[in-house]
Amino acid sequence: MILVAGGTGRLGSVLVRRLVGRGQQVRVLTRSPSSTPVDHEEIVGDVRSRQAVAAALEGCDTVVWCVHGLLGRRGAGPEAVDREACIATIDAARQAGIRRYVLVSIKDAAPGHLSSLFRAKYAAEQHLRATDLDWTILRPTSFLELWLEVVRGKVDKGGPAVVLGSGENPINVVSVADVAAVIDYCLVEPSAIGRMLDVAGPENVTLDELARAQGATAIKRIPLGVLRLMRYLAVPVAPAFARQATLGVMLDTYDLTATAGPSECLPTRTVHEVLADQATH
Repeated sequence: MILVAGGTGRLGSVLVRRLVGRGQQVRVLTRSPSSTPVDHEEIVGDVRSRQAVAAALEGCDTVVWCVHGLLGRRGAGPEAVDREACIATIDAARQAGIRRYVLVSIKDAAPGHLSSLFRAKYAAEQHLRATDLDWTILRPTSFLELWLEVVRGKVDKGGPAVVLGSGENPINVVSVADVAAVIDYCLVEPSAIGRMLDVAGPENVTLDELARAQGATAIKRIPLGVLRLMRYLAVPVAPAFARQATLGVMLDTYDLTATAGPSECLPTRTVHEVLADQATH
């Protein structure tokens, strides 16, 4: 049995469908149970709850952590979810006799990073690497589907796209379907144990290019200066928005390009392929 923490999210839902499709028994720990029939087990609970995690781990032999707290409210942000809850789940997995643990982190996670999400992911990585678990850490770049959604804005209603910053800084984007494929590969490939793998897509694109690819004729820009201001001013009242503003600063000022990888399970899905799939569903 494979436990997917975050199995109803953007990545987790794609991964669950893939695992079930090849005959795996899958359990999902979720705060929001599905309202439609599902072909996997669901346990309702929060990853911050030790009782819920313990119940979810029972009978499992593998854990895949796909959770993030980027948009969490106060008390449910990266420190509480990506660091504390992830570390507690790692420890609980060891106590439950589970051997295999796959952690979905983020590319360039580091202790002194500008973003609290990256700092929290790094702390969880370090904790996992120090255990005797059969671990694998995946560090994907920006999720293509996420940024297509953010940039789309009101394009579908004839309005403008939304671009954080200048929109001219190239970033690497990777489809969640490709990330799910890499996770699946790691679960069946023994050579992936004890490795940290960057997961990057085939394209480095700008936010302006993502807007134009979706047919945008007008773009609403949030200036870099405003993003820098809001990453501080919004903290007391809207911490999730402040974290998003921090990412906006990064998108406009950091080198976020990458070469497609890992070579063993190479991501291939392009912007236009993902948009074509979305148009048919």
